[in-house]
Amino acid sequence: MNRRTDKHPTAAGLSSDMRGLVQADRETRLHRQAEAILQEKTGYSSERLKSLSPEEQKELFHELHVHQIELELQNEELRQAQQALEVEKARYFDLYDLAPGSYFTVSKKDLIQQANLTAATLFGLPRRTLLTKLFSYFVLNEDLSLYYAFCKQLFESNKQQAIELRMLNNEGAQFWVYLEAITAQDVDGALTLRITLSNITERIRLEQQDKAHLSELAHVTRLGLMGEMASGIAHEINQPLAAISGYTQASLNLINTENPDQAKLADILAKTQQQALRMGKVIHRMRKFIKSQPAHRSTAEVNPLIRNCIDLCVAEFKPNDIELTLELENNLPCFCVDAIQIEQVLINLIRNGVDSLRTLPAGQPRRLTIRSRLTPNNNIQIEVEDNGPGINEDQKQKILTPFYTTKADGTGMGLSISRSLIEAHEGAFHFDSTYGKGATFYFTLPIGKKDISAEGCC
Repeated sequence: MNRRTDKHPTAAGLSSDMRGLVQADRETRLHRQAEAILQEKTGYSSERLKSLSPEEQKELFHELHVHQIELELQNEELRQAQQALEVEKARYFDLYDLAPGSYFTVSKKDLIQQANLTAATLFGLPRRTLLTKLFSYFVLNEDLSLYYAFCKQLFESNKQQAIELRMLNNEGAQFWVYLEAITAQDVDGALTLRITLSNITERIRLEQQDKAHLSELAHVTRLGLMGEMASGIAHEINQPLAAISGYTQASLNLINTENPDQAKLADILAKTQQQALRMGKVIHRMRKFIKSQPAHRSTAEVNPLIRNCIDLCVAEFKPNDIELTLELENNLPCFCVDAIQIEQVLINLIRNGVDSLRTLPAGQPRRLTIRSRLTPNNNIQIEVEDNGPGINEDQKQKILTPFYTTKADGTGMGLSISRSLIEAHEGAFHFDSTYGKGATFYFTLPIGKKDISAEGCC
C-alpha cells in the first residue's frame, strides 16, 4: 500500500517538543498583535508604557478594564443574538420540514436542490436521495409535455402559476397533485423554481365519482326525454316507411308491365333508397342519443351539433305551428365537449321552448330562435329563445332547482341536470325572461379547453 510521503509533516505528526515551539510562537504572535492594537487604541508604545508613573499606569489599567467589560458586554449581546438566531433557524426548519405541503427548490435544469421532509414522505424516499433526482423523474409520462410547457411559461413570465397533474412515488403509485410554482434566484443569481405540492388525489376521486353519477343521471333523463318525444319520432319514422311502401308498390307495378320504363324504375328505386337512408339516420341518432356510455370529450363543431338536435326535434314544430329561426354565426372555433351531453342540454331547451309555445292562444305567432356566437371573452354561446308566456318572479327563484317543474307531467330534473352538465364542462348556464314576453335560456362553453382524459380535443 502506498504511504503518505509529504516532505512537510502535518502538525499532528510533530514531536511534543516541536508542538511546544509552535504553541509558543503562536502566543508570541498573539501578544505582538495585542500590543499593536493597544498602541492603536491608546497611543502608548511599549517603551512609553515602561516610563509611565504609577498613577498613569493605574489610570491606563482602569481604562483597559473598562474596555474589557465593554467587550464582555458586547460578547454577551452577540451570544444572545446568536442564540435567538439559532432558535429562529430551528423554528423555520421545523415549519419548513413539518409543513403539510411539500416544498421544493428546483434548478432550471430540473434538478431538485432542496426539499422538505413532507416531500420526502410523499415520494417515499430519504431526503438525501431525493436531492439527486430530476423533478420530472416523478411526473407521469403522459403528463410530461404538460409539465414542460408549464415550466417554460413560468421562466418566460416570471409570474406565479399553478397546474394539476399526475405524479408517481418511488414505488410507482400514481397520485394527483396541485402544483404551484414561482421563479426565484439562488445565491449565485441563477434562476430556480420554488414549488409547492398538495396531494389532491381524494378530491379528484370524488370529482370523478360525481361525474360518473351525473353521467348515469343524465342517461336516465335522456331515456325520459326520448319517451316524451316518442310520438314525434314515430311520426318521423312512419313517413319514410310509408314512402318506401308506396315506392315499392309502384316499382312492382312498373315491373309487371309489358315494357317497363327502365329510367322511371331507376328513379323510383333511387327515391326508395333516399327514404330508407332518411329513416336509418333518424334511428341512428336516436340510438346514439339514448345509449349509455362513459363520458367522452372530443372536438365538435357548434353548428352541426345544433342541426343534429333540430333533426331529432323537427317533428315538434309543424304540428304546433312553430316557426323555427336559426341565427348561427359562421366560422366558429371548435370546442372540446361530450357531444351527446351537450345535445341533451340543447334538446331539453328546445323541448321546453316548444312546451311553452303550446300554451299560447291559437292564431298567435309562435317563434323559436336558436343562436350561436362567439362571446368577447372567447367562449361559445348557444341560445334558445321563445316568445311564450315567460317566467314569473316566483318561478325564477326555483326553476333551476331539482324536482321543480311547471309541467303537469314533468320530473323537474331537465334544467337542473342541464346546468350540471354545462358546469361539468367548465361552462355557465343562464336564463333571461320578462313575464309575458318569452324567455331565453343560454349557456357558454370554453373553446379549446384541454381535458387530460380527452382525446382529439383542440
